[in-house]
Amino acid sequence: MLLGFVPLFSALFSTLPISVGCAVLLVAYFPLFRSAMRNLEGIHFNAKTNFRIAVPVLLGLAIMNLPAEVFNSFPHTVRPLISNGLLMGILISIVLEHTVNWSKYEDREDAAGTTSGTDKSGDV
Repeated sequence: MLLGFVPLFSALFSTLPISVGCAVLLVAYFPLFRSAMRNLEGIHFNAKTNFRIAVPVLLGLAIMNLPAEVFNSFPHTVRPLISNGLLMGILISIVLEHTVNWSKYEDREDAAGTTSGTDKSGDV
C-alpha cells in the first residue's frame, strides 16, 4: 500500500496489465485457501450441510461475473460493497453461520447412520 504513495511506483504499477495483477493475487490467495481447507477438515458434510459452502461460494462467483452496469441502480455508498463477490460471499457465509444451526443437521444424519457417501472407515 505504501508503494502507491510514491508517484514513480504508482506510475509503474498502473502500466501493468490486469492479468499480471490477477496472477499475483492468485498466488497470494493460495495460503488463504489452504487455511480455509484446514478449517473445514473437522466438518462433516452431507446433503443439507453442503449449502454451508456452496451458497456463499456460488453467489460470490456469480456476483463477480456480473457486468458493472447491474449495480448502477444501487447508491454510490454501497455499490463497491455489493459488487464485490468476495466480500458478499464472506458476508453471506457469516450470516449463514450465525443464523443456521448446522450441528442440528449434522447430528440428524450421523444418528441415522449415514455420512455423506462414506462408510465408517472414511472410504467412498
